[in-house]
Amino acid sequence: MMASSPPDLILTPLERIQQAERDCSHQIRVAQDAADTCIQQARKQAATLKRDAVAAGREQGEQDYQAALAAAQRDARQIVAQAQAHTDDLARSSDACLDQMVDRALAVILGIPPPEAGGVDES
Repeated sequence: MMASSPPDLILTPLERIQQAERDCSHQIRVAQDAADTCIQQARKQAATLKRDAVAAGREQGEQDYQAALAAAQRDARQIVAQAQAHTDDLARSSDACLDQMVDRALAVILGIPPPEAGGVDES
């Protein structure tokens, strides 16, 4: 009498095909899971990079704003200083002109030659 093999050790061609399909399906699921994990990691990394870029851009923008503000303040101080110097020049000039005009007015009223004439009658 021949010993018979257990029926589950001998696979029919259809069973071998089905087993191969199961193996392939399993490999596909494993690959899909790995791909999903990679996608999730890439999304997290992209979100982190975006967050970091936004923060860096905000910081750079603040630095640029502060630099522009400081430059504008320096320019404004320079303009104010120039205006003050011009105002001082005008005040000195007007003081001198006012004194001269008062002297001329007095000369006209008193009927004497104006101070520029040096007291010499030109007539």
